Amino acid sequence: MKTRHSTFQCILTAVVVAGLGLTLLAPTGFAGSQFFNVASGDYATAGDWAGSIIPGNGNNEQSWIGTISGGAGTAVATYSTGTGYTTTDRFIIGLGASKSGTLTMNSSAGTLTFGGNAYYTANYIGVDGGTGVVNVDAGTLALNAGAYLRIGGNGSGANGTLNIGGGTVNANSVVVARGTAVNTVTGAINMTDGAFNLSNLALADTGTGQG
Repeated sequence: MKTRHSTFQCILTAVVVAGLGLTLLAPTGFAGSQFFNVASGDYATAGDWAGSIIPGNGNNEQSWIGTISGGAGTAVATYSTGTGYTTTDRFIIGLGASKSGTLTMNSSAGTLTFGGNAYYTANYIGVDGGTGVVNVDAGTLALNAGAYLRIGGNGSGANGTLNIGGGTVNANSVVVARGTAVNTVTGAINMTDGAFNLSNLALADTGTGQG
């Protein structure tokens, strides 16, 4: 399914009652993860990452921006260079209560390519109580075939927003607002320009197995 509109907006809030209360992205097992380490900085600058490694720059590291462990708890990463970065692993933006992460693609942005092809290793914008925002105003955000994108999910208070204002987003399976128990989560997609190419879209999904 390909969506290309001059204006498109979808905002949902879900209250999910689905078994035991679980947070599924516990702060363990961070090997292979890079944490954005400054409150505001350049995605393409190695020194702005805790390990001085840009995810996808000849590696398959995960990209964590505004998360519960490592790096800055409130972080804004801006990607505006034509140099592309490709990793077979996922991104997590805004993980954990009171944590906030933003990724903005603008100016001369190239292509950021991610994996996250397994059901339990999805790409997340706002998860487990965190707030995540992705702004795609230029360039391409590409998820490999089979990759999952979750916008607002899991623990109560999670809030995720994807804004497309001129760039391109290529995705496979997209879920907007997914809770795991008696949790209120919010997900939004706002599109004013650009292109959004995807295979499947679920709104206010109430399944329990996610991570």
